[in-house]
Amino acid sequence: MKINIVTTGFLLISVFTAQSSAENLMAKADSLFEQRSAIFDANRLFADKTNVDQSISLYRKILDTSADGKMQQEAAWKILQAYFFKALFTTNDNKGKVKIFSEGVSIGEKLVEDFPQSVAVNCWFGIVLGYKGEFDSKLHSAKEGIPGRVKAIAEKVIALDDTYLDAGGYRMYGRLHYIVPSVPVVMSWPSKKKSVEYLEKACKIAPKNLFNNLYLAEVLLDQKQTERAVPLLKSIVATKEIRHGIALDAFIKRQAKRLLEKVSP
Repeated sequence: MKINIVTTGFLLISVFTAQSSAENLMAKADSLFEQRSAIFDANRLFADKTNVDQSISLYRKILDTSADGKMQQEAAWKILQAYFFKALFTTNDNKGKVKIFSEGVSIGEKLVEDFPQSVAVNCWFGIVLGYKGEFDSKLHSAKEGIPGRVKAIAEKVIALDDTYLDAGGYRMYGRLHYIVPSVPVVMSWPSKKKSVEYLEKACKIAPKNLFNNLYLAEVLLDQKQTERAVPLLKSIVATKEIRHGIALDAFIKRQAKRLLEKVSP
């Protein structure tokens, strides 16, 4: 009996120690990710990769070593979020961005298998996959079936929680309908009308999300609805508070300014 008590005690201590270690790693990783824009050039939209790389390493360590399912799931979506930032801001070379997004996709494919019902993991995987498709060639993206894969992910995210990440599923779906060309017989589902519909839903759920407003404004301009698009773009540019982080806000505002320049007399 004493042996069993001692053994149980050691097991409990081991479990507690492992849990504490994973929590410490998560805290360190989160702290590093919070400092992802510590060195950021707003003119070049370029960030030093040191902090985000270190955060990725720690999230990966949690995924490899922790036995806590909830901790692993949290590390799963956070590592995909970190890859999104790394690809977007730590290189200005298009091929470099595609390479980093591809690394994120490779990791994400396993993570969505491990956590199929996690809205966070699915949503961030869809974002990384979708952006890979945007930066890669349309031909290569089509060969990899990215439009159809993102469509399925967006639909799943909406079904799981349509409010997650400021209506991330609707935003993803609306963006997809806008950027993917409709090809009769081959791929007839993309629709600019549907794009407006889904992005309006995203804006209704999260009206302060700059991405929601930017993407809606972009498709409205495409549909010759300038009178609706311009106020959205001006509102984005005029926003003073930080909504999505220094780098992402600068990225969104840069795009909003460029769209405004196209419609300015």
